[in-house]
Amino acid sequence: MNDEHHTRVDGLDATWRLIHHQIRIIKVHNESDHRDVMFAPGTDLADAREAFQRWNRLWDTVRDEFWTAITPTAHRSTDTRWI
Repeated sequence: MNDEHHTRVDGLDATWRLIHHQIRIIKVHNESDHRDVMFAPGTDLADAREAFQRWNRLWDTVRDEFWTAITPTAHRSTDTRWI
């Protein structure tokens, strides 16, 4: 898998890829100052989190979206009645 994803939190837009079930951070665009922070090829979520700890909410959301992307969706019934 080489899917590119975008995650937006608090005026930050992270671009990341899902490569072989691993998160690779590409860049973060800061909407408040219109700057991009570029990451070295192969930077994983843990490295990005360590380098930019103040963006903890962004990294948490990237992690959550990662798990959503790799977890198969369960077929849920729309019938909520208890029997």
